Amino acid sequence: MAQSVTLDTEGRPTLEVFAQADAATTFRLDVSADGSTWVGNFEVWSGVTSVKKGYLNAFRFVRLRSDAAGSAGNKVTLILTAGG
Repeated sequence: MAQSVTLDTEGRPTLEVFAQADAATTFRLDVSADGSTWVGNFEVWSGVTSVKKGYLNAFRFVRLRSDAAGSAGNKVTLILTAGG
């Protein structure tokens, strides 16, 4: 099952992305200035089981999405944090 998590960064300048899956999948990072108009696929990681990345961030809202991973019962973890 595909999943997503959205974060209001409240203007914080740093962003950490963590994603992990039991089986290879595609993770996508989307960004938005207002939370309603999205720039999809700002960054895409295909055929991976994990992503760990930090950014300097100028977007108010960020969304991390995953495609379905493997077969039924496989797990996906999505975490976004903002600081600064």
